[in-house]
Amino acid sequence: MPLHVYGVTRADATLPEGLQGLFETPVTPVVDEGVAALVSESPEAVTARRAELMCHARVLEQVVEDETVLPMQFGMSMPDEQAVRSKLLTAHRPRLETLLDQLDGSVQLSVKVVYREEDALREVLRRSPRLVAMRERLASIPPDAGHFKRAEFGQQVAAELEHMGTRDAAEITATLVPLALAHSEGRHVSAYHILNTSFLVRREARTHFDEAVGAVAKQWNEVATVRYLGPQPPYSFVDIELGDPAWA
Repeated sequence: MPLHVYGVTRADATLPEGLQGLFETPVTPVVDEGVAALVSESPEAVTARRAELMCHARVLEQVVEDETVLPMQFGMSMPDEQAVRSKLLTAHRPRLETLLDQLDGSVQLSVKVVYREEDALREVLRRSPRLVAMRERLASIPPDAGHFKRAEFGQQVAAELEHMGTRDAAEITATLVPLALAHSEGRHVSAYHILNTSFLVRREARTHFDEAVGAVAKQWNEVATVRYLGPQPPYSFVDIELGDPAWA
């Protein structure tokens, strides 16, 4: 029966009791010398639906609570244990062992900060008396006569919002970076998303990092929402090119 592969860990890693993967099948290790692939039998074709994607991620997140794991991209399937050993573990053992050493004892913690639109625009005006004066002047101009000036005002508000986001993101990042081993910037989907950063943090430093993120959430509470995810596998810090299979 085909095997769905979740990730790679050390051969002596202790898995959570009763760990289940896709289709409620047990997750077991396929061991090859010092490394092991975490797999479960896949009785049918795996579709990248939300439930399946979340199940794949949940397996990795349960393991990373206590063990170092290199995450595999969703959808990797191999025909049997022999293929897992020969094509993944044996073929790439030196690189896998190096990454496991480098990432040993660490987890990924992700911080996203998103401005709430109305609160952010209110804060832009609070920080910029010039824009407040410009808005007051526009209020005295008839709508038809002030079209271009209103467009200019909107552009300047957008520019100031961008500047404010850059400053706030830099301040937040400067607070958190010293507490992490490394950090990686993610994609911003709008002007209101000012931070989308993954941090590689030692397990023993998690409590301190949690407290720092809590302080950030409190400081920016009036203008933004802070979303904190983790612990996660080091998705943003597994920098390898193995061709097939594909890695997260």
